[in-house]
Amino acid sequence: MNAFDAALDSLNDTMMSAFAETVYITLADNTALFIGGIFDRQRDDVEANVAASTRYTLTVKTADVQAFGVAKRNTVTVDTVVYTIIDILPDEGGMTTWVLKRYG
Repeated sequence: MNAFDAALDSLNDTMMSAFAETVYITLADNTALFIGGIFDRQRDDVEANVAASTRYTLTVKTADVQAFGVAKRNTVTVDTVVYTIIDILPDEGGMTTWVLKRYG
């Protein structure tokens, strides 16, 4: 590992330690995982009288989930609310963002 990658990994660890919460993931084969992730609710208000939308994402360390085969349609539980992974967006810096859909 070069110095840049080591620094980036250290930054990712610091960010996860500061902001991550434990979430519960259920894989397609019903395997259960508990991992740390940064959950975000992004609300977009188009106009005062127009319906707003909310985008849910969970950012995780790629290394924490890579070996488990997390895929679209797996479920994630955050604060007792169940979400389905609808997109997986890895970056080049060791983090992956899952786009989630809330049910119920």
